[in-house]
Amino acid sequence: MLSFEPEFLVEDAQHPLGDALAAVLKPLDGALWRDVARFGTHHKAAWKRAAGAADEKQRQRVFRGAGAGNGGLVGVCSSFIDADEEHAALLAPFMTERACAICHGRRLNARAQAVTVDGVAIWELTQQSVAACLADLSQRPLSGRDEQIAANIRKEILPRLHFLQEVGLSYLTLDGVPTRCRAARRSAFAWRRSSARTCAASATSSTSRPSGCTRATTPCCSAR
Repeated sequence: MLSFEPEFLVEDAQHPLGDALAAVLKPLDGALWRDVARFGTHHKAAWKRAAGAADEKQRQRVFRGAGAGNGGLVGVCSSFIDADEEHAALLAPFMTERACAICHGRRLNARAQAVTVDGVAIWELTQQSVAACLADLSQRPLSGRDEQIAANIRKEILPRLHFLQEVGLSYLTLDGVPTRCRAARRSAFAWRRSSARTCAASATSSTSRPSGCTRATTPCCSAR
């Protein structure tokens, strides 16, 4: 499942926490920053201290709150994310995927996890890259009843894998786990800010038609 990680908002741990958060959130969304700044008035000491100087207890209290960890900055930003897809897309670079406690990140219920193809479970196949899964399913020897059952399944799956390979996506894994690379997240965040400025300029230009921005969201991990 996708989980908001407040630590990703801190680009420079040497700066006071309030300043570090302002540098990221102010350009992103004014309303969100106002909510976060209001939250900061209840944590003035931590707000003025260097982000990297806080001990684990202080970090937990500010970032995740007490108890189940759904308070603190997580609570403030999660409310913003839940408001609508536009808001969720703004904070997408600061989210990461954590394994579901029920399906363990396999995105299958217990019955589906028990299904195997020649001794290999479905979730084991989807952990492979497109190229590896294509080779596996194409070459896996089956006979008799197993071949009859697999024929229709292969007819559906193999053309899709061939297509992904032909368009240059053979390196992707089928379980679709998003990147955890901080550099990639920073790049995505910078692109969003740049794109937003471009769209705003286009919309206000007397010689251009208003442009519509499209956003995509990543489905959360759910047992099905």
